Amino acid sequence: MAKRNIAYIKQDEPSFLQQMKQRMGYKEGPTVNTKYQQQDDVDSDPEREDNEDEAPTIVVLKPGDLSATDVEKIKGGAVEDKIEGVDRLQGDDSAPEGGKIMFRKPVKRSTDENNDLNVSSKKKKDSSKLKDKQSKVKSVKNTKLLSFGDEEEEEDG
Repeated sequence: MAKRNIAYIKQDEPSFLQQMKQRMGYKEGPTVNTKYQQQDDVDSDPEREDNEDEAPTIVVLKPGDLSATDVEKIKGGAVEDKIEGVDRLQGDDSAPEGGKIMFRKPVKRSTDENNDLNVSSKKKKDSSKLKDKQSKVKSVKNTKLLSFGDEEEEEDG
């Protein structure tokens, strides 16, 4: 029982099934190969045009925002290297040479940025709030408890 020698041969449909399908007008579903062909056809459909009413609305709120003319330049391929105030390095978007991926060292952040980001965690704040609440609850409980000799200690202190 060698699994390597297993093969499948697709046989023709019986004649009675072919006749029934012809009478009913049955159409064969797509196969794997036809599905790949259909996907290629959908991507390169020349009849489909980008309608202007389907395009996003461009709103310029601040003077530095992208305007309609900037968007047209971007769509046309005439893009400057500087978009939204960020300089792009030449060759970042291209494929790596020789198929090798080159890793770069990350850029260290300045200490000024780190000082602005010093934020205590929420858990620390929550735990301190819980301790305050618990101490208040304990003080209330202590006043309700019977005590012997506390009045003398309070008068002395």
